[in-house]
Amino acid sequence: IWGQWQNDFGNVIDSVVGAKVGSGHVIKSKGCIVLHVNVEGVACDTVFEILDSQGAFEVLLGKPWLGLTRAVREYNDDTLVIRVG
Repeated sequence: IWGQWQNDFGNVIDSVVGAKVGSGHVIKSKGCIVLHVNVEGVACDTVFEILDSQGAFEVLLGKPWLGLTRAVREYNDDTLVIRVG
């Protein structure tokens, strides 16, 4: 996905972050960007790490953002429910 959008998001900030995936392999960040995210009135600036997951996932949402939006995972239909208000 990053290849499609990198020209629209501006400069990438260096990062030393890595994400450990289910296999135990660590995917090193290619950098990060800060974006303003607004979901149904819940708005915040969020740091997005740029990871090459080889297609394993498109977006990996972090715990701070999930907590802010009070997101709840529905395992039956593999969705996130964001409670507003």
